[in-house]
Amino acid sequence: MNDDDEPDPKKGARVAVRNKKIALDYGDALRNGNRAAVESALSPNFRFLRLNDRLSRFEYLDSLERTIFATSNPQLDILYVASDGDRVVVEIALEFDFEGKRVRGQYNSIYVIEDAEIYEIREYGGILD
Repeated sequence: MNDDDEPDPKKGARVAVRNKKIALDYGDALRNGNRAAVESALSPNFRFLRLNDRLSRFEYLDSLERTIFATSNPQLDILYVASDGDRVVVEIALEFDFEGKRVRGQYNSIYVIEDAEIYEIREYGGILD
C-alpha cells in the first residue's frame, strides 16, 4: 500500500462540512418558502422515502406546494444535524397550516448527498397528536 491508497481525513471532513451546509441551506429555503432554492438543491433524480411511501422529485415538490409553500406562516426548526460522508442526519420540528388546521410534526431524516445535490431524503416521524 502506498500513500496514494490512504484516505485523506481532511477531505472527508471538508465533504461532511459541505454536506451539512447543503442540508441547513435546504432547511432555510423551506422555512423561507424559497421554491427556486428548494428545487435547485434537489438532484434531477431525487427521491423521497417514507415508511410506506416513495415520491419522485415531481411528486415531492407537489406535496410541498400543497403543504409548506401553501401556508402563510410555516415554522421549521432544525433541532439537530450531523454529517458523515454523503449522509446528513437532520431532526426537524415543523408546523404549518393544512386544510384549515395547524399541523405539528417532528421528523428525523437522512439526506443523501451526491455531487453537492440532495439525491434522497429518507424521512422518519410524522404529525403529532
